[in-house]
Formats: sequence, structure tokens, C-alpha cells
Amino acid sequence: MAKKKIKIKLTNIFLLIIVIYILVQIILWTIGYFTRTMVLDEEDINLQVKEKGLVVMDETLVKAEDDGIIKYDIDSDEKIQNNKLLFTISKSNVNEKINEKIEVLENEIKDLEQKEKNKSSNII
Repeated sequence: MAKKKIKIKLTNIFLLIIVIYILVQIILWTIGYFTRTMVLDEEDINLQVKEKGLVVMDETLVKAEDDGIIKYDIDSDEKIQNNKLLFTISKSNVNEKINEKIEVLENEIKDLEQKEKNKSSNII
């Protein structure tokens, strides 16, 4: 028995490739139709939580050369920056001390004036 050679025409091969391509496209479409896909975007996620609390800071003792009353230049809830003026020392107490000294000196002057008047009145 002799083997038969099968002749394949180029048009048949071309039609077979087109049919296979269409079948693959249909299979891919059905797989994609029933499969859910999501697009991922790269984003920054920030978590913000509002809480109330007490902040304890590392404080240093400030010593001033003069006595006085402390006047704070910031509010209690205010955020402060580095090198910001926190308070000033009012020297009103010092002024009161000076005023007291001035009054004492004025009283001494009046006493001396009265003594001089008494001496001048004794001369008569």
C-alpha cells in the first residue's frame, strides 16, 4: 500500500489561522467578562486622629536679674515656635520699691525742713 500525500493549500492554512485567532479572542473575552479587575492607583494614605492630651515638656528654670511680674506673651492653647518670646518681666514691683524709697526720702526732707523752721522760730 502506498501512502497518500495530503496536499494542503495555502488558503486552507490561512483560513485555519484566522479561525484559531477568532476562537482565542472569543475565549479571552469570555474569561475577561466573568473576571473582575480593578485598577490600582498609588496614593499616600494619611491617618489623622484627634485626641486631647497633656504635653509635658522638658523645661528649664529661667532666672532673671530683676524682680517683677511675669506677663505671658502667648495664649495657653497656642503653638509656639523655637526662639519665640514667651514672657516678659514687668518691673512694676521695682517701680513700687523705688516709689516707697522716694516717699521715705520726701518724709525725711519734710522732717528736716520742719526742724529748720523750729530752729529759726527759736531764734526769735
